[in-house]
Amino acid sequence: MEGLNLQKLFVRGQGSDLEYLKWLHEAGVLTSEYICPNCVRPMVLGAKNRCQDGFVWRCNRCNTTRSVRVGSWFAESKISLRKIMLITYMRVYKFSQEHIMREADISNKIVVDWFSFCREVCVEIMLKQHEPIGGPEKIVEIDETLCNKRKYNKGKKKVCQQWVFGGVEQGSNKCFLVKVDKRDARTLIPLIVKNVLPGTTIYSDSWKAYETLGPRGFRHLQVNHSVTFKEGEVCTNTVEGMWALVKRSFPRCNRQKAIFDSYLAEFMFRRRWLSEGDKFAMFLEKIKVVYKPKTADDLNSDTETAESE
Repeated sequence: MEGLNLQKLFVRGQGSDLEYLKWLHEAGVLTSEYICPNCVRPMVLGAKNRCQDGFVWRCNRCNTTRSVRVGSWFAESKISLRKIMLITYMRVYKFSQEHIMREADISNKIVVDWFSFCREVCVEIMLKQHEPIGGPEKIVEIDETLCNKRKYNKGKKKVCQQWVFGGVEQGSNKCFLVKVDKRDARTLIPLIVKNVLPGTTIYSDSWKAYETLGPRGFRHLQVNHSVTFKEGEVCTNTVEGMWALVKRSFPRCNRQKAIFDSYLAEFMFRRRWLSEGDKFAMFLEKIKVVYKPKTADDLNSDTETAESE
């Protein structure tokens, strides 16, 4: 997958169904083998008419079949493998919703669904691969910001507000963002301890909730924003700049609290893993962590009963 671009993705899609499947096997997003649940023997790829993917896993002994998508990133979708790869690529590179609808020839609902699936990968990776930032000789700036959305109700403006607490490590792309309902010490201090390594130098404003950071293993330096935005080398310019990027990354119509966390996760994911290099290859690597393709039925699953022809 290294060095893949839209032209190469298009050319790859011009090959046969079998060639495309083998390419996805090599990429690791589809399994390259499957075990028959009845015979406990390796199944083989067999052509099947009226099957969107052109092939299924088939047991030569009992004729049981399984979808080539079982347990994978593609499992729950009915659109083609080629379109899913195109949508995923375009989402990684921040193509607009309208652009993806036009180029992939799909509905708005499908685009919205796949945007959500991509954010789910970000959420799972941020949970599975959570690492505190900072450390000795590192500087982390912390701050809070208010994200809001204006609603119109019977001619009156109603503002739905959500506080976000976060930190960013100077000189790197590492950061953390957490939705909070309160900004008191009882709420913020445990979040700092969880997300920032001991020995870190922490820069913050003079918000009273941060007053007990020193005794907790941090070197804490403050700047009083009511007087100045920088005291010597101490400032919070980096984290304040990050807030502008965070708010810009949120579609204004999608700041509902129900999916707010997933947008925060996507921002952290992109900042950490998709800031440089081959972004699509990296995203596929993370997909494999979340959707590791199955090689056999789940023992206790009732949803993968054998399909005999």
